[in-house]
Amino acid sequence: MPSFLKEDIARNNQVLNGLKNWRVLAAMVEGELAGVAVLYTNGKCADLAAAVTVPEARNRGVQRALLAERFKLASSLGCHYIIGQAQFGSASQRNMQRAGMNIAYTKAIWVQR
Repeated sequence: MPSFLKEDIARNNQVLNGLKNWRVLAAMVEGELAGVAVLYTNGKCADLAAAVTVPEARNRGVQRALLAERFKLASSLGCHYIIGQAQFGSASQRNMQRAGMNIAYTKAIWVQR
């Protein structure tokens, strides 16, 4: 995440936390905040809305744990479908695929040079 977005994202997550259908989860490693993830649910659908791991905690299973926890939470809330989005070929895409998700479609953004 670009550093210039951190404060805005933090404020956004503070607003979402506690709103109906929105859940913000935190992951700790050795007593320190290691990552956060957002889950939005609506009826039978759940959206893995956002997730981030602090650089010092990367490659320690933080996103794997947050994905698993969001899957369990979505299931407990009656969701049958879970969607998410990630940059193609990214660590996030690989984490979602390792968690059992499959690519439904890809999106291209075209720019004129």
